[in-house]
Amino acid sequence: NEIPNAPEVFSVLLLRIDNFNNRLYLLDFANFAIKSNQKPSLICYQLHDESNNNNHNNKDKLLFRYEFPSHIAGMGSMLNDFQISSDGNFIVIVDTSIVAYTPAIIIFDVKKRISFRVLSSVKYLYGQSAFMKIPTGKPNHPFLYWPNLGALGVKIHVDSIALSRDNEILYFGALTNDMLLALPMKELLKYTINSNLTTDSILSEDINTQLLKRVSQFN
Repeated sequence: NEIPNAPEVFSVLLLRIDNFNNRLYLLDFANFAIKSNQKPSLICYQLHDESNNNNHNNKDKLLFRYEFPSHIAGMGSMLNDFQISSDGNFIVIVDTSIVAYTPAIIIFDVKKRISFRVLSSVKYLYGQSAFMKIPTGKPNHPFLYWPNLGALGVKIHVDSIALSRDNEILYFGALTNDMLLALPMKELLKYTINSNLTTDSILSEDINTQLLKRVSQFN
């Protein structure tokens, strides 16, 4: 249905539903934030609950729109994928940063509506240009290999993420890379949502170093 005062969106790649709270989230990377009047944002709608017969409001409604500050997702960023915790309290987002070349992970605190930029520009988040192997579905030629073009090759940085069903482990990796990474969520939450920070923040290099010690690698 039509939602009153629905915000303008620019370039939404992904939407997901928070089943616990019956909310719809849209992630808008705002055309890489190149234009000053287009800000990357997370838009949340409260969906109408058809199972609740006592709810006479049969319309979805805009709950909030959060614009990421420039130091969290600035010019050249690309907010590409996200996962919602099972209780809906936090959201993990990847900044592929295909233009700015500063890939990172972003943690969004739903209750406080603040965000944290984590592991920005660490080596594991960058893509390579030599490994790509694409399934073709043909028995005699099962894979199409992406050639190694060195510095001229296509490199797509951290692109996809997944949370384990118990929300204990975050899995992530670059699209053009043969490595899957895993990090305990309790470590990320300790320095972000469960910390004393009350404003949008970039985590320090010291904290990133501590987090990297807990990263597991799978090839």
